[in-house]
Amino acid sequence: MLKLFRQHTRCNQLIRSLKTGHLKYSSPTSSKDVRVNQFNIQLLPQYIRDHIFGPQPGNQEDINSELVDKAKEHLTSHEIDFTKGSIIKDVPKPSLVELRSDNIKEHFDSIAYTMLQPYLYLVDKLCNCQIPEPPAEWKLTPGWIKYGSNEPVKIMYPDESALVIDVETCMAVGPDPVLATAVSPTCWYSWVSPRLVQKLDEEWHKEDLFRNRIHQIPIRDDADTSTHRIIVGHNVSFDRCRLREEYNLAKSNTHFLDTMALHMCVNGVTTSQRGKWLKAEGEGEDQDSMSGWMGSASPGALRNLYKLYLGKILDKAPRDLFLTGTLEQIRNDFQNGITYCAKDAIATLEIFQRLLPLFKQSSPSPVTILGMMEMGSAYMPTNNKDWSSFVTNCDEYHANSVRSTSVKLRDLANKACDLSEDNLYLLDPWLSGFDWNFIESKKKTSKILKWYNKELGVKSEEISPQKRIVPLLLRLVWEENPLHFVEHLGWGYIVPAPADDKGSLIYSLWIDYLNKYLEFLQANQHNKPTLLQEVRGLLNRFNEANIPCTDSFSVNDKIISLKEDYPTIKTAQILKKIMVHSYKTKFGTSFGRVKLPGFDIPFDFYRIPHKNGDNYNCGKPLGRDYEFAMQNNIMKSRVSKSGADILKAEKFISFWRSNHRRIKNQMIVNVGTVGEEAVILPNLCVAGTVTRRAVQNTWLTASNAEEDRVGSELKSLITAPPGYVLVGADVDAQELWIASLLSDSHFAKIHGCTGIGWMTLQGDKSSGTDLHSRTANSLGITRNQAKVINYARIYSSGLSLTVQLLSTFLPNESIAEVTKKAKLIYKQTKGIHVPVGSNDDMYSYRRTGRDSSNTSLEWSGGTESYLFNKLEEIANSKEPRTPALNCRISSALLPDNVKSSFYTSRLNWVVQSSGVDYLHLLLVSMKWIMDSYDISGRYCLSIHDDIRFLVREEDAERAVLALQLSNLYTRCLFSYMTSVPDLPLSVAFFSAVEIDRVLRKDPTNECITPSNPDGLHKARGIPKGKSFDIHSILKLVSRLEKVS
Repeated sequence: MLKLFRQHTRCNQLIRSLKTGHLKYSSPTSSKDVRVNQFNIQLLPQYIRDHIFGPQPGNQEDINSELVDKAKEHLTSHEIDFTKGSIIKDVPKPSLVELRSDNIKEHFDSIAYTMLQPYLYLVDKLCNCQIPEPPAEWKLTPGWIKYGSNEPVKIMYPDESALVIDVETCMAVGPDPVLATAVSPTCWYSWVSPRLVQKLDEEWHKEDLFRNRIHQIPIRDDADTSTHRIIVGHNVSFDRCRLREEYNLAKSNTHFLDTMALHMCVNGVTTSQRGKWLKAEGEGEDQDSMSGWMGSASPGALRNLYKLYLGKILDKAPRDLFLTGTLEQIRNDFQNGITYCAKDAIATLEIFQRLLPLFKQSSPSPVTILGMMEMGSAYMPTNNKDWSSFVTNCDEYHANSVRSTSVKLRDLANKACDLSEDNLYLLDPWLSGFDWNFIESKKKTSKILKWYNKELGVKSEEISPQKRIVPLLLRLVWEENPLHFVEHLGWGYIVPAPADDKGSLIYSLWIDYLNKYLEFLQANQHNKPTLLQEVRGLLNRFNEANIPCTDSFSVNDKIISLKEDYPTIKTAQILKKIMVHSYKTKFGTSFGRVKLPGFDIPFDFYRIPHKNGDNYNCGKPLGRDYEFAMQNNIMKSRVSKSGADILKAEKFISFWRSNHRRIKNQMIVNVGTVGEEAVILPNLCVAGTVTRRAVQNTWLTASNAEEDRVGSELKSLITAPPGYVLVGADVDAQELWIASLLSDSHFAKIHGCTGIGWMTLQGDKSSGTDLHSRTANSLGITRNQAKVINYARIYSSGLSLTVQLLSTFLPNESIAEVTKKAKLIYKQTKGIHVPVGSNDDMYSYRRTGRDSSNTSLEWSGGTESYLFNKLEEIANSKEPRTPALNCRISSALLPDNVKSSFYTSRLNWVVQSSGVDYLHLLLVSMKWIMDSYDISGRYCLSIHDDIRFLVREEDAERAVLALQLSNLYTRCLFSYMTSVPDLPLSVAFFSAVEIDRVLRKDPTNECITPSNPDGLHKARGIPKGKSFDIHSILKLVSRLEKVS
């Protein structure tokens, strides 16, 4: 394994020539401080540029003037005035950390290899060892037992530095470990919980919010933080959460490697592929008979990997002992249970031995594996008092809201029962399809409708808003069309089918009702002539057949809703407020016709749009995915105030209802002997998708605090312990910048030479020249909506998704209208397809790596054409790899394995996987600078583009500068690897690096929510944090120095 790294990085030669690592203090001349390129993009000061990229040959850059002219034509044609742009005159002048080589790539390779070297030796021992035989009999003894060549020996913790571990828990009693096994290159270890051996079953408290550190597994001496250790496991973060010393605040040199994460990088599958793979396996196909990608890849379960890499079947049946068994059953079947645990450890090591060499071929840069190891050391401090209050407040608010909503829903259901009078339910498109017969009962006074009894239950105290009948009781409409549920299609809305002749426009049922009401009014000599006139006028309109079919729901709605307004008045009198009005409906793709009782005409059924596309059903119209529709009245209730109140309440509690189990099931371990300090080690997979993004089902999906969302202050529960702070930043438009760099590098190799490049670097929100503002103005939507459209396109989503998104953002426009707009924005951005080598389009000028005789197509004429040509060039290559760290795509998406299938996934992979490279580079640089300059701290967590470190308070400002420099070097590496050897000043440094006590989006945000109405300062004493740009931090820390 060492050999693989040496061959790639030339580290033998580099290490012999390493420099001191101290700061390089430069005295830049003022004349070179302000540099701009041919497109008015301000670049790094000359001394920074030369320090990182090396001196430029000659007095001018080697630039093809013809390409520059073409680029200017390109920008001008898209109404981009590249002659204008903001210039920063107060150029930041940080002192720079000395690079360890002549170029930035070798610098990163060198520092990563240096920090990795002790672990590579341990990894080699595991990869090359012959797995020792497990003991014939395991000791049911509390604590650790070592099984070597002699008799088993009781020890405090394993005395070797390279281990493969597997930990088991008993689901019946909670998340604490009950037993574990570990295997090294030379021997076996077992650990058994003292509580299991001593039969202290009453001490296991499954429902406790907090766990005790003493009940976790000791893995090393508490005071030993210097010994380098490597621990391998499958989904190893599950095991790490149960290792006692990992909860220590002081960082150690113990690191973890996850076979599941390594596999996802090499041979993992996408979500859609996973379903196809499982189906093929379920039909009995073996690995050898699976063709293409199915034969070389698999989902990440241990048994799947064992079959893929070893060709063997792993028996997982004994796992049920831990999933469904009791502590007593585990004791009674101890030998079988711990043997199962040991077999999983053996399988993990066998997989690791075959997988790691493949991983190194797939991801050759030492930065990648070190970045993954750093991510695996995530550490999230919290406070058990604050956590308890948070859970209590959220639960109480949720319970009160559910009770109140239930009362209102029961009232709506009871009022709906009144529609049985005069068969009014036949006019209700929401409820007409239910069984309106009464249940036969011996009690004459008890009359219960069958649908009521079936859907709600007479004696039920609460009605869950998640019941299928609730959208119907609320009389929800989508763009004024009633919601309807079809079993195999989910939720949609119904629209009267187009009329074929005049006769179908005459609704005899309504005419019968109106005649009946008219007779009633005349017979009773009603003294309100206005009402009589309205009824006669309405009847005349029906008789003349002048009412379009789309008016049908308006009439019904008025009749039924007015019944609610006047519950004690005869049904005839509800016609007093009838006002027939037409409304516009928007037609998409009909999924069939629906016939409703009481309606003479059929209805077309249209699916409610789903965020994942047309092939997905809407399962919960009241879910979070449709809050936007409710906020913008695309979907609303026809039940006046009570309906609006229920929808509002649903929005308030939706986050807590969806996440409360995951939040309460967090393994929070108390670490203070007397205080309130606690720690969460997030159970995450550092590369859980084929794009190599981390996956964790609570923290990586948590929203920011919102005033109308119970529990959304969750992230602010991550609280630095006394003496420490959180230092971090949100990477500014990370993946958009990567995309724009790929675009620029594919054309003139100058920053800002393409439309997307210039708009990303120099576009200004206030003047409307940035990408999102231009898209918003072009489509007539908000800037935030434009962000969704733009990122979807950059992630290579198709035109159909853009149409779907625009249909949601522009509810008053027809499908034809939004389709036209979507096509226009695609033409403006992505461009059009033209044959490669076509001479009639100036934007086909540069075709790097393409054969002009090739008759294939390329994108041309758009602001993002060069981007998509570059993405397709990478995606279509024999082995698609990321430009920055040369990481290869999973075999499940290799062109030879999938041909033209999953093409969007391949394009999407280029951008998103490059974003993971960015994070790995940032982490490695921070680790190196923090270690080199004695900045006391450790990695905390990264959520999307947001990265945080836990830092000792006196080192916080130096950590801010370290993070700014790390961002500079990371972006420069990207520019260097894409052959654009310079960097725009606007992206060189974070716009803000924050020092804060808690994890929150904005250091001044009080995180006020329904469950935290008083805010952080009043409720918890949390002060506002501080934010630093590069200028403000340089006033406090002009340079990094080692602390004496």
